[in-house]
Amino acid sequence: MKILEELYYGNISGGERTAEDREDISDLLSMIEKNRHLLLVGMTDEQKDRFQKFCDCLDERRTLEDCQSFLAGFRLGVRMMAECFTAG
Repeated sequence: MKILEELYYGNISGGERTAEDREDISDLLSMIEKNRHLLLVGMTDEQKDRFQKFCDCLDERRTLEDCQSFLAGFRLGVRMMAECFTAG
């Protein structure tokens, strides 16, 4: 099956992340979660709600940036392929 068919049928995801498998990323995620927990322990319920809204906004921003990065990379790949066909 061709890669575009795989993408169409959902067998692969253009936005899959494999960075979490890297040790340095895994360590960073552990530190983030540890510090997040320490922050929450000392907060009031109102502060926890505000902090959660802040985290939600950051997640939304990251999702939008990930999409834009994927699109930019895909467009670059298409331009490179087009150049291969026109170079002579």
